[in-house]
Amino acid sequence: MHYVLDLHELVDENDEPYSYFQFDPIDPELGEWPWFDGERFKSFPSEVLQLKFDPDDEFAGGIPDYQASPIPLVSARLRKALDRCGITNIEYYETKIEGAEVFEDFPVFFAINVIGAVNADANASKMTPTLGTTRMAASIDKLVLPKEASREKIFRLVEHGVTLIVDDTVRRSCEAAEIDTLRFIPTDKWKS
Repeated sequence: MHYVLDLHELVDENDEPYSYFQFDPIDPELGEWPWFDGERFKSFPSEVLQLKFDPDDEFAGGIPDYQASPIPLVSARLRKALDRCGITNIEYYETKIEGAEVFEDFPVFFAINVIGAVNADANASKMTPTLGTTRMAASIDKLVLPKEASREKIFRLVEHGVTLIVDDTVRRSCEAAEIDTLRFIPTDKWKS
């Protein structure tokens, strides 16, 4: 079974919604890298990737274990959970996050490039293309993955490149690590 990787929705003690902190590149060009292509980068960054966030954001307060964009990030504890699954198709890049110093125990984050992407099975999936293309721009109402998707434990969805799909070993590893910021949506229940 495969799942779309997502974050739990957050509510405070009064059931009011709030959000996770958003991490952004200090150098805007970093966001232009092909993070969502599912291919290896032609060259590696020569330095630690510099990111920032606003610790005073009044609408945020949760620290994510996974961020899809503008640069995909995972916490060190999520990285360990992925490593325990034997996943080999992820490249990790060291990051430094400006603003993290205000927290005593702020987690370490890594930028990730997931190698591998899968097309949705167009005969079974229901998609609404945007601007005449399905690549990175489709609204997906029903996702049915092709049979070859089972070859990898983690991969990107071509039609919606920020979407990571993982198999059941990843879900179990994250649950064993008590990673509680993530939710795993079965592909047949997910809509973009």
